[in-house]
Amino acid sequence: MKNKFAFCTILAFLFCTFSAFSQVEKVIYQSVNIPDSTEQFHFDIADPHEIISWQGNQIMIETTARFDGGTTELLKILIQEGRYVLKIDNKFPLTVVQPAIFPRSSVKRNSVVCNETIFYRIYVPEEFLKKGEDDFAKNIEPITASRN
Repeated sequence: MKNKFAFCTILAFLFCTFSAFSQVEKVIYQSVNIPDSTEQFHFDIADPHEIISWQGNQIMIETTARFDGGTTELLKILIQEGRYVLKIDNKFPLTVVQPAIFPRSSVKRNSVVCNETIFYRIYVPEEFLKKGEDDFAKNIEPITASRN
């Protein structure tokens, strides 16, 4: 009987330990229309990110959010609250792309702070050329008139 009790106690301890240190990950997709008046924009994002040129006419964002010690339900709530949404602040002529919620407060589960990892993969229309680390400007080629 003692062996069964010890086995059940160890099993319960391992279950609680592994469930407390679980990893939950979700990929969220977002598209942002670029106003026609935009000639240049800047990404003001503190989280790790990668910017890729593509042939579309809007900004596409793939956000990977991961929690160590979190649950799927908790992550779902944070996504619904817009925690990982990037917004456009259109201040002519510079448009700024930044998180809608910043700074983000830490997330706790059972009095333990969850380790949150966020990575943005951002697709930028190829008509915008990279001018700096996180700065892009519209490629405006001069119009040349031919003389006959």
